[in-house]
Amino acid sequence: MHKKEDFKDLTMYEEIAYSITCLEKLCLEWNIKSKKMAAYIEILWGFTKDFDCWEANIHSIERNSKNIERYELKNIDDEKKKIIANMIEKMFRICLGNLYTEYRYTSVLQDILNIEEYLEKNKIECPELKFYIGREKTYQDNLRMLRCDKYNLTNSILFREK
Repeated sequence: MHKKEDFKDLTMYEEIAYSITCLEKLCLEWNIKSKKMAAYIEILWGFTKDFDCWEANIHSIERNSKNIERYELKNIDDEKKKIIANMIEKMFRICLGNLYTEYRYTSVLQDILNIEEYLEKNKIECPELKFYIGREKTYQDNLRMLRCDKYNLTNSILFREK
């Protein structure tokens, strides 16, 4: 698990990207093949395409983490569902926390560390942090490059039956 100071060089976008990747990695490790979870994650990644549209989409998602059944997580137990619900709530705070506070939401790093803690408690290795540091600057014209294909949940789900 990382320390707060390990994140000092990450931008807000890089923090969001890293956090989403943690959620995707957890879903892949637990073999979650839910189309609704994949759709939620795609909404989270929307900031890399159209920030204004993304913001509206994030606000439109029901923020009730008790409604975890909406993601159709049929193949995991209730304890794992609770972990995912907690991660989703932290994702909302990470995604929206700094939009209106000029990057002053100080608990964002603690939320990221809590997400990492969920991974580690479940023996899931955290994604490589160094993959994200400086990527926004390098790819500012194409923020889609912040996504690590290795952990892309959508790529693991069959959306159409053959």
